[in-house]
Amino acid sequence: MKKITRILGIIAISAIIAIGLVACPDDSKPTLTLTPASVTINDDSLTATVTVGGTATGTVTLGTTALPNGVTAAVDGTTITVTGVRPTEEGAAAITGNNLVVVVTRGGVNQNLSVTVNLTTTWTAGGGDDSCECDDDCEIEDCDCGCDTSGNDDPCECCGEDCECADCDDGGCTECTPNPCEDGCTFTEWQVTTPATCTAAGEETEKCEVCGELGTTTRPIPVNEHNFVDGKCTVCEFEEGSDPCEDGHDHTESLVCLNCDHQYALGDIGPGGGVIYHIVPAGFTVQMVNADNNYTAHYLEAAPSNATGGAGGTAATMMWRVGNTNAAVTGLVNITTAAIGTGTGTPTTAQMTAINADIGMGRKNTDLIVAFYEGQTTTYLNAARAADDYEGGTASDWFLPSIGELYWLYQNRAQLNDKDGITAMPTTGYFWSSSQSGNSGAWAQLFSDGNRFDTNKGNDISVRSVRAF
Repeated sequence: MKKITRILGIIAISAIIAIGLVACPDDSKPTLTLTPASVTINDDSLTATVTVGGTATGTVTLGTTALPNGVTAAVDGTTITVTGVRPTEEGAAAITGNNLVVVVTRGGVNQNLSVTVNLTTTWTAGGGDDSCECDDDCEIEDCDCGCDTSGNDDPCECCGEDCECADCDDGGCTECTPNPCEDGCTFTEWQVTTPATCTAAGEETEKCEVCGELGTTTRPIPVNEHNFVDGKCTVCEFEEGSDPCEDGHDHTESLVCLNCDHQYALGDIGPGGGVIYHIVPAGFTVQMVNADNNYTAHYLEAAPSNATGGAGGTAATMMWRVGNTNAAVTGLVNITTAAIGTGTGTPTTAQMTAINADIGMGRKNTDLIVAFYEGQTTTYLNAARAADDYEGGTASDWFLPSIGELYWLYQNRAQLNDKDGITAMPTTGYFWSSSQSGNSGAWAQLFSDGNRFDTNKGNDISVRSVRAF
């Protein structure tokens, strides 16, 4: 006989709940009962019997439940009985991490008192005959607590681990065939996933010769040669002898121009009309609010001049926040002093690692700050809004740098000196970053001595926008 060990985990709040887990009708499989000493109020779910108003007991009914398929629950007085089912294989969990929701009312009114009851049942081998065991094909046995596969979200998914669905309808698989790659795919073929062009390399991905599934290994496809006929490429219409970068270099997610061998150097005027002040040859990820829009960049470019903001949008300095109340911006990671350090000394190895890890966060930070304060004012431009609205140069994707991105602007500030149309970084004064430390603090960089300073969000400080490409 297979022995059954059932474990019911309960998060509790001011009440006594008896929970029984009923198995197959067999005296050797006893019902386990737990009586918690207390329960905890939770606004997200409704619960069992409680004492309302200190004296009267509310009425207990079952609310919406999130039980696995084949598990039932019923309430009788103050006892909730949960009936479990057989797992499909020895040692599997029939119930795990699911919530039983119970409603408490008094006088017909929902009391909004709640507890989440987490249920877990573990089955272990013990020997003997068992009529509640599922067969290999997951068919429902003739037993009160038998295997129930009707909860399968995909009606065309086979129960068997080594099956592929060959013929499906709304009732599920009607025919299963063995998986030809049960022991692994044989990747001997390649499939073009990004065609090469006359100006950009392509890519192909390994492909299984048996089932056709694509693997994870890729390899580049060289750039195609132009096919010139009468001086013009028949593929891309490029004219022989002309400059492919006449209208500018294309560094889209690339250190090297996609159309030639051009690379930017520190101090070069960037494509946005600012100055290249930091280069990461290996690239870094520019984080976006929607992670699907993340992209790889290799260069940081400082705007040609400081942004203006504050009241009316014309002030040289401005607050990080909007209004008179400090608050933590939702979604921003709080940067601690322990992580990046302060003062004028050289950062430790660990601090330098944290500073460089912050590169790529500025654009997401800016968007989150702008969204957080959206609608609170129509006349005041705080630091993030001023950086985002900056209209200097030729680009439109400027943002307020993170403290890691601002650190490197301080380190390479001399790259902005003595350039036509570029306002040099000052040798004194603070500049805002988009990194916050908590409810009331955000990080600024002092340009006289390099101090990184956790300061109040209500201080008026200068802003220099940057961009990443």
